[in-house]
Amino acid sequence: MREASTVRPFVVLSLVWLFNGCAAGRVITVGSFQSLEPPLKTIALAPNGGIFADIIGIELAGEGYTIVDTGATMALLVLMQKTQDDLFTPEIMTKLKEHGIDAILVVHRTDGKDGLPQTIQIRLHSTELSAEVGGIDWKNSWIRRGMLESAQEIATAISQATPSAEPPPAKGE
Repeated sequence: MREASTVRPFVVLSLVWLFNGCAAGRVITVGSFQSLEPPLKTIALAPNGGIFADIIGIELAGEGYTIVDTGATMALLVLMQKTQDDLFTPEIMTKLKEHGIDAILVVHRTDGKDGLPQTIQIRLHSTELSAEVGGIDWKNSWIRRGMLESAQEIATAISQATPSAEPPPAKGE
């Protein structure tokens, strides 16, 4: 009887640790985000990221960034008579910089068998440097996260790695 009472707290603590450790997706910074001066203000979302990139953009807007959504980025490319394949050429990067865009966010998502995001690769390209300046890899856990939860975790990780030039709006406004 006494043995069961000492094992019980151990089992409870083990379960709490297990559930806590596996509750969220894993966010892994790839490389190191270079310090960008001036800090990022406007981020364009690469068109191939689709609706999921736009969801991340909404979350980033809540962190203080100005976001150019995937449709607007594609419209800029069309106006320049270029395709998505030309996005990272020096000519296009210079034009985007002239339009006030500081960086381009590229989102690649792979879904699991359940239709929820399984892995997400994020890469940030500076229009000033015409180069990749950092990235984040996100992986879903066995307690599955949906699109919104994963987008929130990714946006938080990006905003912590690359502070915005604009402070985030106050909560409740």
